[in-house]
Amino acid sequence: MIFGRLDNLFNEKYNNFGTYGETGDVLEGIGIADQDTRFFGVSAPRAGWVGIKLSLYSWCIRQRLTALKRSLVQETGNQT
Repeated sequence: MIFGRLDNLFNEKYNNFGTYGETGDVLEGIGIADQDTRFFGVSAPRAGWVGIKLSLYSWCIRQRLTALKRSLVQETGNQT
């Protein structure tokens, strides 16, 4: 099975989380003078995945069924 996934295909800018809080001395301690009390969680980056899913179990089942069909055909062919 081949599968794919695309996230944020059109690079939309949105915030998925926001809150107001006190910055206190935290931002000053790392050298940021802006002490805006709004915090945002930014949007997901553009991303894409493509893959192939293989299943050994289903392949084995198909092989066994094919072998069973062949043996049944041979048995019925030998009886006539």
